[in-house]
Amino acid sequence: MAGRAALRGHRAAWDTLNPAHPRDAVLTSQPRQTRAGMGGIRVATPPPAAGADVGCRTGAANRRAGTPGGSRRRRAGGIPYVLELRSRRSGRPTARAGRIAATTAAACLCAGQLVATSPARAAESAAAVRPAITGSVSRQSVPWGSGAAVRVAVKDPRTGKPAGARTVVALEEWSAASRTWKRKATKRLYGNGYNWFAVKPLATTSYRIVFTGDASYRRYWTSPMWITVTPSGAKVLAEAKRHVGRPYRSGAAGPTAFDCSGYTMYVYRKAAGKKLPHKANSQQRYGRAVSKSAARPGDLIVVRSGSYGTHAGIYAGGGYMYDSPRPGTRVGKHKIWSRNYVVRRIV
Repeated sequence: MAGRAALRGHRAAWDTLNPAHPRDAVLTSQPRQTRAGMGGIRVATPPPAAGADVGCRTGAANRRAGTPGGSRRRRAGGIPYVLELRSRRSGRPTARAGRIAATTAAACLCAGQLVATSPARAAESAAAVRPAITGSVSRQSVPWGSGAAVRVAVKDPRTGKPAGARTVVALEEWSAASRTWKRKATKRLYGNGYNWFAVKPLATTSYRIVFTGDASYRRYWTSPMWITVTPSGAKVLAEAKRHVGRPYRSGAAGPTAFDCSGYTMYVYRKAAGKKLPHKANSQQRYGRAVSKSAARPGDLIVVRSGSYGTHAGIYAGGGYMYDSPRPGTRVGKHKIWSRNYVVRRIV
């Protein structure tokens, strides 16, 4: 009785989904070929849970019983059901069976039970191969403000010859903030499968180049390529310029106001992570001494009275420095007015 109830339940579910199917359709647990002259379609449905009791009959058993039900039970773990839609009238398939075939196939496809791959897509996937793509950088470490080249070369892994001519490649930079790759530029490969990008990073970062793919080769990318950015005089000078116009205030060390040593202390900490004391005389002992003729923009200038440091600024080149001179003035680019000064290379 339990088997009959289970079978009726499965039939009721199918009737709800396909109310137009013939009432003499037979639900069986073993797929078999429809006999010649018996029109119909067989559609696999998901198997029930392993070990469930399901009432089922073979086609012969159903014919002996004369009903679509039955008392015979079978353990149905892993056995797919087959709904055999056939007419009991022998001799020819019915138009109704053809309509049921289309309806049933559509229902199964919507349920995700029939999975097909487009022949064109399958052929394309089989034809495309993963290219051998190599990336490199011209300089792995650059001073701030300097540039480097990121290069890419693509070859066919089967022949070792250049590949992907005229295919688009994209330069991407890693964004630590969003933790994603951000596209920076695109180019097309030359006929020799090579190209390069010019970069000018402002901080240590990594790049990769993405081969976008074509009819012969799949989309692929290089390993990440790191470029380390080191502090430089150019970065110090850029930071110094950012605060032009801020007022002088005794004892202030930024960012809205500065005294002379507070200004140099703040700029070197922000631009290069260097810690200087808040006193001009003490700052002249930091970094490395260089001659006045070898001074470079971004070097520390300490004006002295005798050997005592009385004022500090940042060398701008051409005999000028950025500094915060005295009360009533503002940060700006001013002439080095004294010849008694020392140059210290902090970065």
